[in-house]
Amino acid sequence: ARASCVHQCYSATDLPSTHLLTDTVIASLLQVADRLNAAGIPCDLVTGQEVWRVPGARHTACTVEMADLEHQVEVAVLDEIQMVGDKGRGWSWTRALLGLPAHTLHLCGDTAASKLVSHLAKQCNDPLIVHTYRRLSPLIVEPQALSSLSEVQEGDCIVAFGRRTLHSLRRQILSASDEQSGVGMLYGALPPEARRSQAALFNAAKGAWPRSSILVASDAIGMGLNLNIRRIVFAALHKYDGSELRALQPSEVKQIAGRAGRYNSGHAAGYVSTLRPSDMSLLRRALATVTPPIAQACLLPRFEQLEEYAAACHGRLKLHRLLQKFSNAAQTSDCYFLGDMGNMVALARTLGHLEPLLDLEDMHTWCTSPASSDDPAVMQALVALASQYATNRQVTPDVISHTITSPPATQAQMKAAEELFRVYDLYLWLEGRMAPGVFQGKKLVQERRQAVADLIDEGLCKMGGLRENRESSGSTASDVVCSMTGESEMPAEAAAA
Repeated sequence: ARASCVHQCYSATDLPSTHLLTDTVIASLLQVADRLNAAGIPCDLVTGQEVWRVPGARHTACTVEMADLEHQVEVAVLDEIQMVGDKGRGWSWTRALLGLPAHTLHLCGDTAASKLVSHLAKQCNDPLIVHTYRRLSPLIVEPQALSSLSEVQEGDCIVAFGRRTLHSLRRQILSASDEQSGVGMLYGALPPEARRSQAALFNAAKGAWPRSSILVASDAIGMGLNLNIRRIVFAALHKYDGSELRALQPSEVKQIAGRAGRYNSGHAAGYVSTLRPSDMSLLRRALATVTPPIAQACLLPRFEQLEEYAAACHGRLKLHRLLQKFSNAAQTSDCYFLGDMGNMVALARTLGHLEPLLDLEDMHTWCTSPASSDDPAVMQALVALASQYATNRQVTPDVISHTITSPPATQAQMKAAEELFRVYDLYLWLEGRMAPGVFQGKKLVQERRQAVADLIDEGLCKMGGLRENRESSGSTASDVVCSMTGESEMPAEAAAA
């Protein structure tokens, strides 16, 4: 079941005059913006890296981190509200939930968040209306696991974890399946544009070309993208979460399994199964487990709070020590908890040698950037960009020396292309937060980023069995989806496409 505080639902042709939609996944936001703009309703798109303005737009689709807390709107929609309890990104949902200046705020998500939302609304003296919804189509657990990958059918999505495993599964399916269409692929490390394109290929009508009739995906499909999946098949019910191999939480299993047979997907029912017979009991148990309520909302300190705390400390502390000291001293009320600042601390340690040249606000900006301390390529780029900024107070794209000119054809080449895309993402994120003119060559970096995304998508299609017919037909992924590339001001004709 999903809960929502919405008391009125809007279609694409019946929206309030000012409207803000927040989501967790950029690829999903691209789908939303495409749909509204195609319906003749101008809609802006705002992410941490890009701002697309459509002439006449009074509606905005944005990532939750980019939700505007300054300008009042009639209606805001905050999706996946259960993420408020996530120790990594939950602070963004708490910030939006408590800070969005909307006359009506619609919260959508797991009923596990209902009690907490009710408590917070009461604290804010805000009225709350809760509606609980049931699936409009049945979700059926199949009686047994698949005996082999040869039993994979059109409309199936095989869920696994890890790039290597996903690529291996796709090769095996292409060898074992009788399906004539390709095998699509979706996982979190792909560029949003590639994920949207892969989704469009999978959603394409039967008989269309290019088309992927089968999908191989990670748990990234659990949120965001609308996919016409008939059956979810779990290749595994355990995943490595960065520190240990663990069983999927029941909420994670439900979130993924629930993507099968969604209403309006073209399938009367959804089905779920596994590849391993031993996993079927785990699957049934997870789906039958009641998700425990979310008891607390995540918080992280704003820069102003850290600045005030730093001023109260005797002598200037390095940022990583300041964050650790703040974390140890911070106290929250019962309905909140302090989020995980581990990545921020790791970035502060890495950039510690530059602190004599950077003030606290600069360091805070660099250390809240979308750079994972577990991503060596992005961390190397972060240090190079920060070093140039510390020395010259200006950054240029030539710091990024690596480039690719052809579609990746192997797992290693795909990994390198994805890393390069994340480096360009980092550059654009920083450009949007530093003073104007500090980061040079924004347009060039946007073009290079899009070129890498296109090459990744082309590589995915060729590796997914769409190579020969794709090349002979002259079709590309951009023929299937409405591309949002070019200048930061979207042309009117693109908005109407």
